[in-house]
Amino acid sequence: MKTIQFKTSSIEAARGYLSELFAAEYNEGDRAEVTFPDGNKHIYVLKSYVSYWQNEEDPDDIIKPDVMVYKVQTESSKNIQEFMDT
Repeated sequence: MKTIQFKTSSIEAARGYLSELFAAEYNEGDRAEVTFPDGNKHIYVLKSYVSYWQNEEDPDDIIKPDVMVYKVQTESSKNIQEFMDT
């Protein structure tokens, strides 16, 4: 199990960072520990390597990976072009 640790200034910045991670490099159960300037920490757990990150303390706080980034990084060039043409 991997743990990603980073500091950020806002929940929006944390969401942006986590949504852009190449999720295929992580496994279900991997964690992201996000620390804010006031010392508050949120811990997210990857629930499915393609689906979403979920806050351990607030299950309604979900961050979904950017599907377009995932497709670009995981599909062949032909499939990417077909995806972008639709």
